[in-house]
Amino acid sequence: LLMPYFIKEKDFNVPIKSIPRNFHSDIVFAGHYEDDFRIEYLEDLISKGYNVKVFGGGWNEIVKSKGEKSPLYKLLPINPVTGEEYRYAICGSKIPLCFLSKINKDSYTRRNFEIPAMKKVLLSEYSLELSNMFIEDKEMVFFRNKAEFFKKIDLLLENESMREKIGLNGFNIVNKRHDSFTRVEEIINTWK
Repeated sequence: LLMPYFIKEKDFNVPIKSIPRNFHSDIVFAGHYEDDFRIEYLEDLISKGYNVKVFGGGWNEIVKSKGEKSPLYKLLPINPVTGEEYRYAICGSKIPLCFLSKINKDSYTRRNFEIPAMKKVLLSEYSLELSNMFIEDKEMVFFRNKAEFFKKIDLLLENESMREKIGLNGFNIVNKRHDSFTRVEEIINTWK
């Protein structure tokens, strides 16, 4: 099984001053809608007054069906971002989020490598596999439930130096073990 990876020419840091204002946020989720707890967490963030951006597919229909009672309604339309806009969305945020797909039965996803490659602290849903790849609260930040999610959000928002340090540590580890060249080496070594 070839694990996901990041591509250095595509997944890199963009200085905040180079990012259009409409991509600036405290918290961003750039991923698809799925019928799990992600919508509840994002709605709670917005309800509590956090500056949140959401990008991705499948959101518009579900949010429209909920109407204005959904705090996400004011973000419509919610569309996917790719390429430069994806970098802007991630790098324009203080805390990018990662929810693991239950449909795909993910225990890690490509974003777990792309976002640290952009030198951003990543707040990711916990999995045993991720905890074996990244040192918790040093290279990546994990949450296991809603209480921990909000506790980590507040801690990270209050501490810019912590965000920068974890972002740099994550960057260093993905560059060492999780880029496209490393994956090619794994394939070659498997066939030796």
